[in-house]
Amino acid sequence: MIYVIVILLIVLLGLFSLSSISQSYASAQQAQAAIEASRTAQIASTGNLITILVMALLIVSFLVAVAVIAYLIYRLKIKTMSGSANGQWLPGPNANFGRVGQPSADEMLPAMMTMLLLDLLSKSMMRQQPGQNQQASQHFTLEEPLDQLPVLDDDFWGV
Repeated sequence: MIYVIVILLIVLLGLFSLSSISQSYASAQQAQAAIEASRTAQIASTGNLITILVMALLIVSFLVAVAVIAYLIYRLKIKTMSGSANGQWLPGPNANFGRVGQPSADEMLPAMMTMLLLDLLSKSMMRQQPGQNQQASQHFTLEEPLDQLPVLDDDFWGV
């Protein structure tokens, strides 16, 4: 009987030692997992820091580029406005008394011709419509009736 009790005590002692060993192994594995998790978190935080720095650098460089473009546009506007406001003449013998920032007469000639042709066309169309009353045609033209025009003598201009 003593032998049975001793064997039971040895088996019981073996079971306790096995549970202690498995508990120690589980604790060691848990510690190793915590170490790996902290390394992973450290690597992730470094990656996040690099991402934040790159994004901040991109935003700052974009803002600097926008500021430089805005400054250059502002300078260009000031330069073109100041040239025409100061009354600076165009250089050269063929400048035709033009000013800086002012369109030349040669550039305005097609637009002026178009305006004159449209004016003549509208006047001729108004004259060709016989069905309209006199009041409506006077509303659209700038012509005055011939009996209301002032009469100027030949010596009016002192010629």
